[in-house]
Amino acid sequence: MTEVTQAFKKNQFITRLWLSKKALAEAEKFSGSHDSPEPERFWKKIKHFLKIGLSLAERGTPPIVKYEWRGVYRFGLFGSLFRLVGFYEDDSKHDFIVIDAFNKRGTKLSNAQIARINAVADIKDRGDWKKVD
Repeated sequence: MTEVTQAFKKNQFITRLWLSKKALAEAEKFSGSHDSPEPERFWKKIKHFLKIGLSLAERGTPPIVKYEWRGVYRFGLFGSLFRLVGFYEDDSKHDFIVIDAFNKRGTKLSNAQIARINAVADIKDRGDWKKVD
């Protein structure tokens, strides 16, 4: 069972972000690995879309929230190869459940990253996750 905890609890967002321990560890590694403003820009942008509704980020070219397959989406910004990988809890799209995160090495997904997205889809399909506080 993969447990997820809510990020940015004190904020009133249309979409709530939930992170697994694995995704949180990857996010912390990403945030601590740059001397550039990239991590700060990434988190500022995700907060913006959580505030107005993450589903709005599915529009545009390229979309910031991109549908991958089997109900799984990834959040990423142009100019950054860091991705949050997860799914919406239900059709309301008010809760985005992030199970994994990684840095892409290039523009295309590697076989290992495809396997990680499939693992997220498996967790979603089995309902093998739960919210904790």
